[in-house]
Amino acid sequence: MASARNLGQHSDMDDNECTSNDYILCPHSQLQLCLKHLNYHQDLLQFDTYKTEQDKPLKNNLIKHFKKVLKQKQINIDDLNEMKNKLYDIERGVEELD
Repeated sequence: MASARNLGQHSDMDDNECTSNDYILCPHSQLQLCLKHLNYHQDLLQFDTYKTEQDKPLKNNLIKHFKKVLKQKQINIDDLNEMKNKLYDIERGVEELD
């Protein structure tokens, strides 16, 4: 049995507070939930787990493409630095000729 303090700890999707007197402790969230809300809560957890698993390949793919972009950006920066050094060498050579 739940104490009066625990009554209304959760509510329906319509924001109607639950007035059940029989509560069960959820092993995942440590919330005191009536059987109806415990089942709903478990469904939410299962959906969240499913969604997380479905999102994982997408996230990994995005990270993979992002790494390719970073690598290409680094190549471009390296090319620019090499060009800058060559221009510096040309300027120095022109100054020596003057």
